[in-house]
Amino acid sequence: MAMDPIISQVAAYLPGGAELITELESTTDEERIQEIYGIILTTMADQCLTTPLVYPHQLAVYSDKIANYDFPPDANFTAVQNITLKVSISLFRKRRAMFCIARRLQKEK
Repeated sequence: MAMDPIISQVAAYLPGGAELITELESTTDEERIQEIYGIILTTMADQCLTTPLVYPHQLAVYSDKIANYDFPPDANFTAVQNITLKVSISLFRKRRAMFCIARRLQKEK
């Protein structure tokens, strides 16, 4: 039987689906092929089987400022909160000093 995931779904939902798919792969009769595809497409619509319109691909970006990224289960979704940045100590100290100065200025008002 075909390894196509959509055909496998149809074969699972359609009574006698496996035999129908086997026949589709072996027949040369064009009318029978059209008939089988008609059955398959009707079954897909009636059973609400998922048909991917696009196939996702992985995107990789390299930056020396990123320490880690945890990939979500859905390849089409990018979770910004899953990005862990590398923070140098000097940058951390600068930000801490700026925060302290801002707090002092706010208290003086």
